Amino acid sequence: MDRAYADEESAKLKSLLVGGVTSSDFLINASFDAATATLSCFKKRQGFGYASSTGTGTFLRGQFVRQNYEVDATSDGEINPLG
Repeated sequence: MDRAYADEESAKLKSLLVGGVTSSDFLINASFDAATATLSCFKKRQGFGYASSTGTGTFLRGQFVRQNYEVDATSDGEINPLG
């Protein structure tokens, strides 16, 4: 990820460019909701977890399909992802 900040404190994100996408056969802090067939994960990226990523996927036709992925690349003390 290539991050550009709008301020010197790295609290306000100006842009976030993803250079590529990879897949993995494991998840961090994963949970599964059987009622909705939804898999969720949350990954802290640095420090106290203010920079983080979260994602959800739904089980369809024998496999999980990613539905949502959000990244918080700021270090402002808040969890505020860009979707």
